[in-house]
Amino acid sequence: MAWTGRNPPTLLSDMLLAHTGMGTVAGMLEEMAALRVPVTPALAPMVFEAAAQGDAVALDILQSAGRELGLNAAAVIRQLDLQAEAFDVVLVGSLFNGQPPVLLESLKRHVLQAAPQARFVRPMGPPVVGAVLFPEFSDLATGPIDPSALNIVLGFGFIFISGFALLPAMIVVAITEAFYIRSALAYALGGGVVGLACYLGLIPFDPATLSFDGIVRRHLEIMTGAGIVAGLVYWLIAGRNAGAWREPPRPLTPPPPLPSASPQSPPPL
Repeated sequence: MAWTGRNPPTLLSDMLLAHTGMGTVAGMLEEMAALRVPVTPALAPMVFEAAAQGDAVALDILQSAGRELGLNAAAVIRQLDLQAEAFDVVLVGSLFNGQPPVLLESLKRHVLQAAPQARFVRPMGPPVVGAVLFPEFSDLATGPIDPSALNIVLGFGFIFISGFALLPAMIVVAITEAFYIRSALAYALGGGVVGLACYLGLIPFDPATLSFDGIVRRHLEIMTGAGIVAGLVYWLIAGRNAGAWREPPRPLTPPPPLPSASPQSPPPL
């Protein structure tokens, strides 16, 4: 610590004093030790801010945090015998977006030392999805899943995926209606393209290499297959009559003449 003389002076001292409203570092440390001043994650941006100004203590904190995360991940990699495998390391949390990226670079360096083929990817959905899933799905053997949490996840997932699929699906429907396309194969292919576009819309795109970063083949196959099934379902409901609303109505067949209501006279003898 800078106050004890173990580390050089740091911008973090003044930042923390301003944040806590304390007058001295000694008083602030005393209040923190007594838990009267909480140490919360809200302090993390201060470390990145000080590091961006070249503060040596802040840079050392980020490097140490990244090293510990990387060493923990490397231990798991060795336990699972994944050193020679290619796999994804998902970077969950806003700290990995901090600038300068000292924490992330330190993490990557230690992970790649254990598994050179590891890939670093961002999560496909917002962290709130994991926050809802984690307490319910972390250990399925401990008890039943909360139905309300499951409903939230399913509802959010439906809205999220539907939003990505809406535009390409509308384009496919417009083309089939305009050209009277009624083939089941065409709708299956169109649905597969929609599913593919929906999946790629969730994957980060690197404009420098013109490639998608973090594609998981299994996920790609599931989304494309779901699109094919959706296309066939739409064909059964409406696609086999595509463009019928534009055809002129068929002329009505006149009804047969009604029999005469007057009694017929008997034939002459």
